[in-house]
Amino acid sequence: MGRGRLRTGFFQRDAGRLFQDFNRRVSNAIAQQSLEASRQRLANLQGLGAFGTNLLDQQGTLLAGSLDLQQGAENAAPGNPFARIGGAILGGAAGFAVGGPPGAFAGANVGQEAFA
Repeated sequence: MGRGRLRTGFFQRDAGRLFQDFNRRVSNAIAQQSLEASRQRLANLQGLGAFGTNLLDQQGTLLAGSLDLQQGAENAAPGNPFARIGGAILGGAAGFAVGGPPGAFAGANVGQEAFA
């Protein structure tokens, strides 16, 4: 039975179909692997983009914080200490005249800040 099949041409037809099926399976497997590699590359690029965006956000936040600290230091620079003392004395006297000891305390704080 097997030798008869070799002589009738069915063997060549079956061998050809087998070869075509093999080629199709190999081509499909290669295409699937290629698509998977492309998907992974896209995911990596998206992750890299998100990393870069986060890094820029952090850098901007740090820069803004640094500028805030610098501005705060400039704003907190001590003025003339004698002017602050004089303002505290004048404010305290005016506050005492208006509101007694609590007014003196409040007036001294206001006068100190006013002459800073």
